[in-house]
Amino acid sequence: MNERVIGVLGGMGPEATLAFYARLIENTPARKDQDHVRVIINSNPKVPDRTAALLWGGESPVSLMTSGIEALERAGADFVVIPCVSAHAFLEELRQSVRIPLLSIFDAAAEQVRQDLPSLRRVGLLATTGTVTSGLFQRRLAELGLDVIVPEEQDQARLMTAIYEIKASGAKDGRVRVSAEVRGVAERVVAAGADGIVLGCTELPLALGPGDVNVPVIDSLVSLASSPWRKSAGIRRTLHPVWASSLRSPNMRDIRALRLIARRAHRSSRCCGRLSPRTASAALRMAGREPRDQPAIAGEAHQ
Repeated sequence: MNERVIGVLGGMGPEATLAFYARLIENTPARKDQDHVRVIINSNPKVPDRTAALLWGGESPVSLMTSGIEALERAGADFVVIPCVSAHAFLEELRQSVRIPLLSIFDAAAEQVRQDLPSLRRVGLLATTGTVTSGLFQRRLAELGLDVIVPEEQDQARLMTAIYEIKASGAKDGRVRVSAEVRGVAERVVAAGADGIVLGCTELPLALGPGDVNVPVIDSLVSLASSPWRKSAGIRRTLHPVWASSLRSPNMRDIRALRLIARRAHRSSRCCGRLSPRTASAALRMAGREPRDQPAIAGEAHQ
């Protein structure tokens, strides 16, 4: 089968782009290099600040983003993903400027919620002030019948500070402090009635993960890397059962299992962190549960 080539318009920020590519690899069933999908990444951190453009009349990012998308098309990409949520406020304008299809992280996250967490009724959206002000993410989640809670004004300001500090690539002790700040904001949104948290900024998964709060956490990078649109790219959708179960009911047993998987991934016989079913099952048994579904096996016919 002639697989389509994924173009990634990255650099907004660079670490989020790296995290997206890692999640794409982790969610692709592969026994060898050749089983992975072809990806072309154009990482340009010089794209103007999206929130500044949305809120304060800063320089528009559209021109540089358009150039980057066109470069990906010339390089052979069949469609483009953008691992930056705030950039999606300009998605329709970009679509009018380019010929290549652009996929939406709003749609990817909404589809993950619909498919993996259908019982959710109220979600907290943690995102940049630009994304929150645009209202586009809230509107897409509302189409699923979800009520959306955003942080109070002071907490939103704290969240923006944390996002910029993550982008600053600071020392480890700084990241620990930032993670605590983000977790505090998330906990207050949960206290306000949210039964799930959507990480609506691609920097936030670098600071908050499953198990950090007592409700499911939807990582928009995982959504983009593993959502059903990948079937149209000739890649089988696979979300590891440990990750899926921790979305549904995060607890410390899940976290211990995830940590075991991370340690054993380096010793696994499968490339790029794909684990054998035996290793995954051992982790699940240690967590006191069995997988809901067997992991997708590399070598199955792509759908």
